[in-house]
Amino acid sequence: MKLSNNLKVAFEIYRAEINNEQVWLSKLADNLEMNIRVVANCLDYLEESDIVLGGYDYIDDTHIKRMFIIHDGAFSRIKELYDEYCKQN
Repeated sequence: MKLSNNLKVAFEIYRAEINNEQVWLSKLADNLEMNIRVVANCLDYLEESDIVLGGYDYIDDTHIKRMFIIHDGAFSRIKELYDEYCKQN
């Protein structure tokens, strides 16, 4: 199954969330080896679709980044798709 960029970004946010990791724009782009503008466009779409929530938080004592998590209303569906994808690959 070939994934859309939106789904790749959502899966990476989900993977980070279940592993108790924080993710922000540049970290997502690095982890996915995608252009940061492509990831930003995906995040815009995912937020507008109520799949992802973004909020500001500290990554250390002095740096604040916009972090992303899967919206509660979409969590079970993303989990289901992620689990199905992982079984196939």
